Amino acid sequence: TAAQTEAVLLREGITLRPDEAQSPQILHAVTAPAELRRLFPELACDELLSLVRWHTTGHAKMTVEEALLYLADVIEPGRSYPACVALRERFFAPEIEKLSMQQRRAHLRDTVLSSLEGVRDSLLSKSAPVCRETLEAIEDLKLRKTL
Repeated sequence: TAAQTEAVLLREGITLRPDEAQSPQILHAVTAPAELRRLFPELACDELLSLVRWHTTGHAKMTVEEALLYLADVIEPGRSYPACVALRERFFAPEIEKLSMQQRRAHLRDTVLSSLEGVRDSLLSKSAPVCRETLEAIEDLKLRKTL
């Protein structure tokens, strides 16, 4: 809930930037790493915390694991809006098992980039803020041939 999110932000001393504060749909990714550290300290390694933190916005220099979790969240079967369905179909269109590892990683990069650009364009069309990390991820992925 909003009250729980606010309590975590206050307890952890997390100050939201304006782009984050105006994007309630991403706040669980901002607060979840702190909750994981608090509730499951034995599992709260840097890699897991990073996966959780960036699963909604992406960020520059995403790892393959971060890109996979981001994409898995975006295209999970419970989502049925047209952009999600199209992205899911795009990701699963090639016969992945026939691609080389480099081709698979390039395909993942291309699909994540397409998703992030779609998020950006959708938010801008509504005059909503786009998270800084999403914009940085887009620029970074445009420069990379693969993940």
